[in-house]
Amino acid sequence: MSKHNKQKQQGFLSPQWIKRIELAGLIALIGLLYYHAKHFNFIQDDSFITFRYVKNFAEGHGLVFNIGERVEGYTTFLWTILLAVPAILNFDLISISQIIGVLFGLATLYLMVRLSRDFSSSSRPIGFSLIAVLFLASNSAVAYWSISGMETGMFMFLTVLSVWLYIKERKQEMKFAYAPFAFVLLSLTRPEGMYLFGLTMMHFVAEVFLDKERNRKEEFKRLTLWGALYAVPIGLFMGWRLFYYGWLFPNTYYAKAGFSKEYFNAGVDYFWQFAGMDLFWGALLVVPITILLWKRRSSETLYLSFLILTYTAYIVSVGGDVLPNFRFFISILPLIYLLAQESLFELYKIFEEKRSMVRYIVYALPLLLAYYTYLLPYEHVRRYCDLEIGLVEKMTEHGKWLKSHSTPNTVVAASTIGAVSYYAEVTLVDMLGLTDETIAHHPEKIEGIQSGWRERHYNVTYVLSRKPDYILFSTGMKPSAFAERALFLKEDFRKWYYPYYFHPNGDANAVGIMYKRGSEPLPDSLSHGVQQSNEFINDFVVGMNMIRWNKDDAINLFKKSVEKGPPNFALAYEQLGSLYRDKKNNVQAMQYYELAAKSDPRMVESQFLLGFSARQRQDANAEQFHFEQVVKYHPDYTLGWVFLGETYMTIGQLERARSAFQQALQVAPNNQDAFAYLQRLAGRG
Repeated sequence: MSKHNKQKQQGFLSPQWIKRIELAGLIALIGLLYYHAKHFNFIQDDSFITFRYVKNFAEGHGLVFNIGERVEGYTTFLWTILLAVPAILNFDLISISQIIGVLFGLATLYLMVRLSRDFSSSSRPIGFSLIAVLFLASNSAVAYWSISGMETGMFMFLTVLSVWLYIKERKQEMKFAYAPFAFVLLSLTRPEGMYLFGLTMMHFVAEVFLDKERNRKEEFKRLTLWGALYAVPIGLFMGWRLFYYGWLFPNTYYAKAGFSKEYFNAGVDYFWQFAGMDLFWGALLVVPITILLWKRRSSETLYLSFLILTYTAYIVSVGGDVLPNFRFFISILPLIYLLAQESLFELYKIFEEKRSMVRYIVYALPLLLAYYTYLLPYEHVRRYCDLEIGLVEKMTEHGKWLKSHSTPNTVVAASTIGAVSYYAEVTLVDMLGLTDETIAHHPEKIEGIQSGWRERHYNVTYVLSRKPDYILFSTGMKPSAFAERALFLKEDFRKWYYPYYFHPNGDANAVGIMYKRGSEPLPDSLSHGVQQSNEFINDFVVGMNMIRWNKDDAINLFKKSVEKGPPNFALAYEQLGSLYRDKKNNVQAMQYYELAAKSDPRMVESQFLLGFSARQRQDANAEQFHFEQVVKYHPDYTLGWVFLGETYMTIGQLERARSAFQQALQVAPNNQDAFAYLQRLAGRG
């Protein structure tokens, strides 16, 4: 473009003023993303898995999850090593991970401007190099993952850096081969970096074959050099991984990998949700690629289109991600937005050539798109952010409680292992196999289990062989994941484990439930009868989910669970008792509570209600028996001690009552009822 045309296109502004204005715009957008991320100030539970590896490494135990067990249960080596530095210096891991993640997100915005200017040699009107940056800063999922404590912001930055360096070097604007080293860093951050490098090399080879003007001999020399610069450090890393962990890929790959109809269908759903939330139902992907292939079929356009589409196909094929808010797409979202930016520029040029005033609407269109880029996914992102905050708070409290109630030999099994493992500091068996080699490489298959969880690997026979002291579900009593439901199909689990009530933070009003291994199993006499079908556990879980919506349907599902299930499946009996009590059918409720307590005397709600029933009948012996059963099996549950203390007061055993109320306060210091009773007993002398 001639100097005259450039001046005409840019108006009265000099190039220096244009750069200043765009720099001011970039600074404003950096501020926007910063405050956007701060708005979602939270930490993802999965971040704590990495933190546990970092903590063990900083304390000299090696890159391990459980001390003494070399299992690569993380997929982000470089992020882990990066966090190890501040950990060794005693910085707070949570805060520093959020700061670094946000900084990588902000740096990506700057890099996008550089990539925008190098993507096309055409001079463009003021502000057109900032459109992709505007979209990225407005996107709530980008803000969410930048501050999550995970490596997503770093992986996004390195993806853009690798692509930018590759484009510059293919244009021969850089003499030294920096791109392979960037791809090495990308691959060390997440394994998907290897896939992106492979796609880039495919584009390299295709371009050499299709462009007859290139010196093929020189190009293949460069290709060989790039391959060597990438392969040598990656090869050394893979060799170290094989030596240290014994496998070529992370344990998470073996635990989650799979190509099946279920994975594909889940991946398609994952993509459609992403397209609807972040790409205007796919229009922001399809329309830009179509326009650019029509108006600017350059090497750079073909490369980015190829990268985006093939990477999307990969995400679909592996079933998407188990975490919310489209983490897997965040790394290529800047590239999608870059194509959208360039397609808007092509539209602008069309209308400018026709001297149409419509070109000014093209200026307004990015602002409208940015607004909806923020608005459409915001509620979805905010909801999952709040849920994650609640989950991490809950798991943190559970972890701290476990630490205070554990010994060096304590073993815990869990399916949500982040914060609870970090704070508990006990040996933890990951029931999904992410950090457990046996489950990842030797999964068990039990027919009849249904679940909405994407993690399908489990081995409950192995989990039970570890004899965990506690088994923790994120949903408390209710099993949800395949690995959780499968436990109930094992007689050993039903005989040894029961839902244990406690107060995670010492608050009498906050009750947690974990499955605890009893000091002895239920007697075989309670196991007479035959189980009809493994599907009893699915009926039970659906019934639990149905309680809020339709109690009659829930009752029918629990009855089906009783009919199909084992005779000592007391949970279903207890839920039926609770539902009939809600319906004011106390006779039927007590019958089911009796069945539950007979099947498993450790069922706390059944013992409570049977105790209350005995109190109403003025049967002091039965009342005392049931409440003593509660505290026998649930000594960390303050309510049991209060009711037992009341019973002791009724029958005149004041010292035993005083001891019970003191125990209630020891478990939950803010139990006002126990405090009031002690005051009353003190008044009696």
